[in-house]
Amino acid sequence: MLELYWKNASDKVVGDEHGVSLAELEALKLRMCKANQAVQKSMDSGQYGYGDLPTHKTYPASVKALVEKYKATTTDLVVLGIGGSALGNIALHSALNPATYNLMSDAKRPGPRLFVLDNVDPAMIHETLRVAMRRGAKGLLVNVISKSGETAETASQFMIVRDMLKKKLGDDFAKHIVATTDAAKGTLHEIAKADGYDMLEVPDNVGGRFSVLSPVGLFSAAMCGIDIDEL
Repeated sequence: MLELYWKNASDKVVGDEHGVSLAELEALKLRMCKANQAVQKSMDSGQYGYGDLPTHKTYPASVKALVEKYKATTTDLVVLGIGGSALGNIALHSALNPATYNLMSDAKRPGPRLFVLDNVDPAMIHETLRVAMRRGAKGLLVNVISKSGETAETASQFMIVRDMLKKKLGDDFAKHIVATTDAAKGTLHEIAKADGYDMLEVPDNVGGRFSVLSPVGLFSAAMCGIDIDEL
């Protein structure tokens, strides 16, 4: 249950000029109810899909299948994304895993080390990949997240990492990439099909900033020991 604590915004605390009174809230009640009904109607029609994510069955199942496939052989997970595709992953791990997660020993850490690259700063990318590759490319898994595959920052990151993996692993490079993208179309979808990556779906009716409870955020969470059913 979510509760809104608004006491410190009330007229009794901050005064009549800037504070919110009970009378003002009562006057807004009808408009607030209509707004809530409008949002609920859009959710019921499928226009806004984020409301269904906590009870969605297919997305967690597809995520768990890939986690079972990759977790035992992955020492380092690198997520490529920007906006909600990166921030959602970062938020989950900041909230639910220890701040020292990447510093824990393999025996104590409940999954691979996690690195989220959310911009194209060359120094950060170079240093991150250097650290992630320290134990070799065979333990590296890259999760590239982009609905279209044409987001400039993520596409740039992906070109760098894909080229690196091809040089290190040859024909096996595709076994180290999971693409989270549109289920039916788009540049990344076509590249994933051509190269043979495993794919997870970015929902059509869920905006990036609300996508964390879809495969966009659930894959890295499950890979790194977060119970996505409880989540």
